[in-house]
Amino acid sequence: MMKTVLITGAVKNTGLAIARLFASRGWQTVLTSRNGDDAEQTAGQICNEFGVSSWGFGYDPGDIHYAPELRQRVHAACGHVDCVVLNSANLGQFMDPLRVNIDHWAS
Repeated sequence: MMKTVLITGAVKNTGLAIARLFASRGWQTVLTSRNGDDAEQTAGQICNEFGVSSWGFGYDPGDIHYAPELRQRVHAACGHVDCVVLNSANLGQFMDPLRVNIDHWAS
């Protein structure tokens, strides 16, 4: 079974570099971006360049209520995820990850 990685914020800069690295090593990639069309287009480019399956989904990591829907869509597309890279733009600077509240998470 091929390994699959999900990368948030994966259509440019560091996220895209991470996606390309995994794809170059034979991993299937699931890419997210706040813009679903960009995610789908970038997934197509990854697929064409590296010959691996790749999917793109729109996802706003600040919307905690969307996470279960994303999980269902990813599961329907590829069945499993072996690795998750949380690369989205909000770095969470100065936040304690064990004590952050939902309002800070969404900002």
